[in-house]
Amino acid sequence: MKHLFFLILFILMSLHIGEAIAQTHRLTSPDGKLLMEIKKSPQGYVYSFTAHKKLLIKESALGFRIETGNTIPSQDWTLEKVSRQTIKNTWTPVWGKRSIVPDHYHEMALELKDLSSSTTRQLRIIARAYNDGITFKYEALTATDGTRLPVMTIYQSAWRVILYGNQPGTLVDSHLIELLNPDSSPEYDFSWVKPGIAVWDWRINGAIYDGFNYLVLDADWYQIYKSLKILRNVFI
Repeated sequence: MKHLFFLILFILMSLHIGEAIAQTHRLTSPDGKLLMEIKKSPQGYVYSFTAHKKLLIKESALGFRIETGNTIPSQDWTLEKVSRQTIKNTWTPVWGKRSIVPDHYHEMALELKDLSSSTTRQLRIIARAYNDGITFKYEALTATDGTRLPVMTIYQSAWRVILYGNQPGTLVDSHLIELLNPDSSPEYDFSWVKPGIAVWDWRINGAIYDGFNYLVLDADWYQIYKSLKILRNVFI
């Protein structure tokens, strides 16, 4: 009987450990050097970031505060679905330092549901792991009152980005931020976009005589009349 008790206890402990492991969702970069982990903690959902087997960001809270003052997703939210995909594509910029940019990442989407209130709210966390960083954003699938939102009106937050590199030059050379932008519509005409060098307004005369194509004006930095005077000198 004593052996049976320890056997049952061992099975229950194994199930508990297995459940805890199952709640940790791992996302690695294509080269396997970066790791993002998302799991449910007693305070809510958290993430951590590891690079080259070194923990760089300890468990940090996921979610955002809504108009009621509450933070979602909280501990009461349940994970409904986890989906993954690998994207290996290329991006062709209109202009830039490279004619072709690799677009290669692993993506993980977690769909969460709040079953604690009278209205069922749903939220999706989308995370991506590139070789030079990790990103994640939120998609609200329902309104605060639980109403399902049409596909075209689903709220999407901005991407949260953590760039990684062994040296500053790696961060400067990264295209990760650009790759997170949606593709432009084929109906848009970008033939008017021409590369060139721009100078600030304190070299305006030099810009004119030295043949620079573009001039940078910070309209909020100066008084309006000064900006208009600069434009008059350039274009008239």
